[in-house]
Amino acid sequence: MLGWSNAAKITALENKAKVLENHLAELAGKLAEFDKAEKAVKARLDTLSKLDEYRDFRELDWRPLAGWIIDHPRPGIYPRQISLAGVDTKFIERHKKLMSEWLDMLLPETAIDRQHSGIGGFEQRYGFLARPQLIRFRLLDSRLAIARLTDLTVTAEEFASLNLPVSRVFVTENDINGLAFPEVEGGMVIFGRGYGFEALASAEWLHGKNIHYWGDIDSHGFAPQPISSALSANPIAVDGRGNLAEPPRTLGEGV
Repeated sequence: MLGWSNAAKITALENKAKVLENHLAELAGKLAEFDKAEKAVKARLDTLSKLDEYRDFRELDWRPLAGWIIDHPRPGIYPRQISLAGVDTKFIERHKKLMSEWLDMLLPETAIDRQHSGIGGFEQRYGFLARPQLIRFRLLDSRLAIARLTDLTVTAEEFASLNLPVSRVFVTENDINGLAFPEVEGGMVIFGRGYGFEALASAEWLHGKNIHYWGDIDSHGFAPQPISSALSANPIAVDGRGNLAEPPRTLGEGV
């Protein structure tokens, strides 16, 4: 660089640095693409490794359904309403993970709601109708019976629209606890059905009620439950024989 001024040398070095910086950015982008491609290949290999589980490989032929969904993006129907010759109506229910992998590649972005993911979010992700969440409950006070019914199952939306004059609410994880619950004045028991508590939070009429969560004595029973935080429920731990680990402070005798 004989004969170059210091300013010219600095400019040349800066230009070289910019070239190297752009090259590094390009390499980083390619590495990210390779990483994404590697994950996609591993996912495909995982899918292919399961082929030996099937004797009739036509059961894994996703193409007719994928083609129908491509032609009818976000159809607004239940998956089992799709009627295609030779395709089991339960195909999507059995192979949501497989279908999701292919639909993510084949559908345009406008047909995918990426706020939803996983098997549980399949319907919302691709614009299908999802089965309504059902809530079962028993009225423990016969005076609160609805049309003489005390054991009812309604949709989460219908449950949220209720305004039952109950004063004490019990939420239990399993059906046996709910079925064995004794009569309680002004009381009701809700069958949680295994962590399906999110829908209860939208029932504004439950807020302010005296609510107790009845869990089992295991890792899940003692874990923080959504119902406890959403509705300020008092936890009750019960063993497999129905014995209370700690007598609840606000429960009456015989409960």
